[in-house]
Amino acid sequence: MTLVEKFKTKLDAAVYGAAKEGGVDGIISRSTDGSWYALVKDGGSVLRWIVDNNVGVLPAEETHRLMRASGVIVHENRENKEVSVRYLYDDEDLFDAWESLDSEFLPADVEV
Repeated sequence: MTLVEKFKTKLDAAVYGAAKEGGVDGIISRSTDGSWYALVKDGGSVLRWIVDNNVGVLPAEETHRLMRASGVIVHENRENKEVSVRYLYDDEDLFDAWESLDSEFLPADVEV
């Protein structure tokens, strides 16, 4: 299974790929189970990852969705191998969502 086949959209696969390779603005990980959250606020970093990794051209509606978003939160649960990609379109909603995740983790588990 290729990276793109694992996700609903090519955009979700690209955001995940960029996050895995460090194209993020913040990361929170849990050392006990390897789960992590990544914050991506720069859609341009995802587009650069797409070009650098020869992912191909995103459909126009997916590019528009990425560029409209204030940010994206990616979560990978290593125990059940599930990945979620959540787009937020308001800066305050993005901040609140990230802060609520940050408060769930012990200070020793937080990487920024």
